[in-house]
Amino acid sequence: MTNIKKIKNSKSSNAIHSLEHEIFLTLAYPIMLITEDGIIESLNDAAAQLFDYTLEELQGQPLNILVPKDMHFHHTKEVLSKKHKVKKTIGFLRQILGVKKHGEKIPLRIELQRINYQKNVKFIGVLFDLEKWSRSDIFSDPSDFTLAKLNEALDHSQANYKTLFEESHDATWLIVNGQFTMCNQASVDVLGYNNKQELENTHPSKLSPEFQEDGMPSFEKAELMMSIALNKGYHRFEWLHKKKDGTVFPVEVTLTRIIYNKEPNLFCVWRDISERKQVEEDIQNRTYALERAQKELHHQATHDILTALPNRRMFDNRLEHAIHRATRHNEKLAVCFLDLDRFKIINDTLGHRVGDQLLIEVAHRLEKCVRKTDTIARHGGDEFCILLENISDDHDYETVCKNIIDIISRPFLIKEKSLYVGVSIGISIFPKHGTTADALTKRADTAMYAVKDSGKNNYLCFTNTMMSDQNRRNMLEQDLRHAIEQNQFYLVYQPKIDIKNNSISGCEALLRWEHPIHGLVPTLEFINIAEENGYIQEIGQWVLQQAVKQIEIWDAKKINYRNIAVNISAAQLMTPKSLADFLKTLGRTPIAADSLQFELTETMIMNNYSAETKQFIDVLDACGHELNIDDFGTGYSSLSYLKSLKIGTLKIDRSFIKNLENQAEDQAIVEAIIALSKKLNIRTIAEGVENKAQLSFLKKAGCDEVQGYYFAKPLSVDQFEDFVLKF
Repeated sequence: MTNIKKIKNSKSSNAIHSLEHEIFLTLAYPIMLITEDGIIESLNDAAAQLFDYTLEELQGQPLNILVPKDMHFHHTKEVLSKKHKVKKTIGFLRQILGVKKHGEKIPLRIELQRINYQKNVKFIGVLFDLEKWSRSDIFSDPSDFTLAKLNEALDHSQANYKTLFEESHDATWLIVNGQFTMCNQASVDVLGYNNKQELENTHPSKLSPEFQEDGMPSFEKAELMMSIALNKGYHRFEWLHKKKDGTVFPVEVTLTRIIYNKEPNLFCVWRDISERKQVEEDIQNRTYALERAQKELHHQATHDILTALPNRRMFDNRLEHAIHRATRHNEKLAVCFLDLDRFKIINDTLGHRVGDQLLIEVAHRLEKCVRKTDTIARHGGDEFCILLENISDDHDYETVCKNIIDIISRPFLIKEKSLYVGVSIGISIFPKHGTTADALTKRADTAMYAVKDSGKNNYLCFTNTMMSDQNRRNMLEQDLRHAIEQNQFYLVYQPKIDIKNNSISGCEALLRWEHPIHGLVPTLEFINIAEENGYIQEIGQWVLQQAVKQIEIWDAKKINYRNIAVNISAAQLMTPKSLADFLKTLGRTPIAADSLQFELTETMIMNNYSAETKQFIDVLDACGHELNIDDFGTGYSSLSYLKSLKIGTLKIDRSFIKNLENQAEDQAIVEAIIALSKKLNIRTIAEGVENKAQLSFLKKAGCDEVQGYYFAKPLSVDQFEDFVLKF
């Protein structure tokens, strides 16, 4: 009994009512703590595994569920009173048959030893699997086993346990009355503290963020988790801890109920699972992406996933069937190829989500323009195709196209922004322009690009001459990529004249492209291509750099050029990178701010007017650069932007000047623009002045400046310098 008393009374090795109860649970051979009435009060993993149960399943159960009915122990105290079956060294020793969870019987030897624990009689039961006894690493023969040797093993296990507690790479804690009272060095290191004392006697929530991942306050959740563990005996869950420096990280916590200081408390082990969570998240993302891709592949077999319209594959299939029907019934059909104007600018500057929403809204509007028997499909990107069957003549498509242009030109309100796009439509007719689906689609596409090159936001039916135009466009698109590096671009300068004092008021820098094979390429032609393919950013930056260099040269030569105006494209206006590049270029030069002006068309401002547009213009104004509105009078009727933007000059569009001397309507418009500008303290420039009669009218109406061939065409640098000297 002395050894048993040692087990009971020594605080350092007490296996029942101290932290070393964990030793009892982790011993390699099966041990149980049994009440006087034969109830299993506690057992270790080895005992539970011997019978294929879990710890929770056996705790609180009668010992008799582990033996056949004919071998039931009625009362352990009665068994031990049968002295003829008890040896002094090992108590009650008996060979029995054990019954596993699923009924399998195994030969066992059981020793029961009485102890006094907390003024109650308890029994320690040690079990031996006779079939596997030869595998034991501790005792060679069950008859050689005594509780003294168990005591010795417990002392050895206790030392191992303390070593594992201190040297474990996982954070290990003792929780008493809901407070961390003891921890190992790993806990200190992981949380970034200096010593254990900083962590002890601390509520778990104090080492955690205010709220857990599920939104529950950390204090409340910690209390709940500890309560569950105390009730169940064991609880595992995920938790967010916080390091001393404030870093929050996920851990997996295991709480095990133990008896410490004669009361139930908790043994806590947790490990950082940041890497595991990242792996799980990666797997989840990949799984989600795979599932989504599979669904998209299935859906895209017939429909566009974004707009829910038929996709290109279905359109081609329907077109082929429509051609067969039209051939059989001697009917005509039309293929309309649509491409949105300015969509790329919106998509690149405001993001793909805005771009996607815009495409969805466009699809809804297109559905209102056709019959139910017609087919609208998203061909790809910002391109749509429409199949109009059974048309009576070649011009039936015109009504549909006009309706589409009208409805698409109206503003789209997306995320509290009014967005404007146009649409270019090319049309081909069966059988006039082709008898196969591929031929009809290609020729409608060719006609669409002809619309792009002629000014956009219109429709054209295919003609044979467009084939050469399309080939030219493809060639220019390829060559445009290398135009800057091969020095094919250059600037010319058209003078602006102050007609009140007959002096040079500045000039406008105009971009030219001298193609090595095709010669001078019309500016509108290659600028459209550059905007659609994203080259305009690089080209615009090159123009600004060249203009700045020219200002520096003329300043050094004391040429009285006054100022240079540089045009900004719509694609640059809404791109933050363009503004940053502009400021970077301007910041590298000492030129005077008033020597460089910027020009935007009225339509461009209205189509792109947003917070980004205003910021772009405000920054340029803050840097001292004047803003001119080009082609004034050709845009939308709203003039509110004239109040909100700081504008220096309005340039009256040349379309109002062309017939100014004999068109009363043009005269009235020009006079109104000049009067409005004077009220707003804005200067006016008339573009395209070519004769004396136009100049005389403008002087009389009070126009400030003019620009046009009457004074000078766009000039090279040498020509401009000569013009200034002779003027």
